[in-house]
Amino acid sequence: MNRRQLVIFLVGLPMTIVTVGVTVGIEVGLEQGFQVALTAALVYVTATYVILTSQVLTVSKQQAEIMKEEQLNSAAPVVSLVISSREHPILNEVEIDVGLMNIGKGPALNFRCWIEDPEHPELRAPQKAICCTAIEVALSDIVSERTIRTGISGYKLGMGYIRAQYESIFKKTYESCLLFPTNAAPELKYGAAKDDDIVIL
Repeated sequence: MNRRQLVIFLVGLPMTIVTVGVTVGIEVGLEQGFQVALTAALVYVTATYVILTSQVLTVSKQQAEIMKEEQLNSAAPVVSLVISSREHPILNEVEIDVGLMNIGKGPALNFRCWIEDPEHPELRAPQKAICCTAIEVALSDIVSERTIRTGISGYKLGMGYIRAQYESIFKKTYESCLLFPTNAAPELKYGAAKDDDIVIL
């Protein structure tokens, strides 16, 4: 109970007793008025207790949510993506080398990375994706490189982008996307994946 609530309580309690006691006492007598006033005071104290308890529970719930979020963030993976592409001289297809580095605070589990392209939905296939059990937190500047074979001659990223999803040790799914805006440098976006947008390859 803070100071303001205490003042309201201390002012309200005697006012409730006097108001109810006098009102009822005039109608039915002083003794019964006194009993009704004490009952009203008990109701007033109980209602105050209920209100204060609900406020404490609300604050406790908010603190628990904050602590839970802090715990999740303490082990959140963040996978950085860089790419280079080349035309395979024999297979006549573009291969995209994807550099991966986990710069987060925990391992990236159930990692999957693919090309998201509305004009080429076949690129979202498991055989064209990079999939691995875990990417450990980077202890140096060494980038792990994997290759996506597009199977498409002359393919260029534009509308398409590199997308990766992975989980933390707390089973929360995160996402990294490397976008290629027109006339601008590639842009990496990272954050928690929405539940309705989690892709299982």
